[in-house]
Amino acid sequence: VTELGFEADALTPDGLTALAASALFGRLNELELRALRIPSALLVDSLSAATEPGVLSRLALPFNRIGRDDAEALFRLPAAADLRHLDLSDNPLGTDGVAALAGGGVVRGLRVLNLSKTLRGVLGGNALAEAGGLAGLR
Repeated sequence: VTELGFEADALTPDGLTALAASALFGRLNELELRALRIPSALLVDSLSAATEPGVLSRLALPFNRIGRDDAEALFRLPAAADLRHLDLSDNPLGTDGVAALAGGGVVRGLRVLNLSKTLRGVLGGNALAEAGGLAGLR
């Protein structure tokens, strides 16, 4: 298995922690966690159980109520180090969350970045533009 997805109540915080700490997580290329009924801070904490970046290149986290603070923690995770595709659509990132993304270095390796309906604002767009490394985006 190299691609895995869960939606709504299909995964608990303990289940996500177990997945992130497992050998399977290290082999995943794609992970989609859509609209989980897990508080966003717990979602990020659970993903932090992955101590090695593995080969994860696509991470989709739409509709998970991820705000600025949780976004900052997410962008520091080893699992985010080699992402090429990041979907944070429909999360209340706001300008500060997008600025955290831009400042965290994750954006430099991305080829696809979905920030639809994140309320990013002009300042967030400016932060992304100033971050450099956007040439790889499609």
